[in-house]
Amino acid sequence: MLLLVILVGLWVAMAFLWVVLLNQELRTENRRLMEDSASDALVPPPALHEWAEPGWNLLEEIDLILEGSWEKTKTFRLETGASIRTSVTGKNRFVVHLATDITKRKYRSTEASGPTVKLTRIWKIASAGDYTFVVNPIGDAPFHALVRVEEQRRPMS
Repeated sequence: MLLLVILVGLWVAMAFLWVVLLNQELRTENRRLMEDSASDALVPPPALHEWAEPGWNLLEEIDLILEGSWEKTKTFRLETGASIRTSVTGKNRFVVHLATDITKRKYRSTEASGPTVKLTRIWKIASAGDYTFVVNPIGDAPFHALVRVEEQRRPMS
């Protein structure tokens, strides 16, 4: 009878020790996952192609950090009929606007893309003026958006 009590006590102690060790392992894994997700929020997206394609002049390449509100590229003076290609990639969804009349709090969108996480688009400029590209995030989670703006070379006449 004493032997049975000792064996049951030993079995209960081993089960308790196993639960404690499992709990510690799960806490460690949870802590690691929380740290990974916190650092992932501001990890830059994969780089865009690093070479200029024939027929295109690089105007700007910028890494925008979107933290719940829109960010913009620099302003470009563009002529009527110009072809501008933008390539934008990010971790979260966004909308890209071809915009004018930029102030600190607003802009006037002349054209916009649909919601996406990766965009390559050629914009045709309808009238000469100062334009910028606005990247407007969908949602509040912070993320990087890599933006490349290129202008198509015009044939020499």
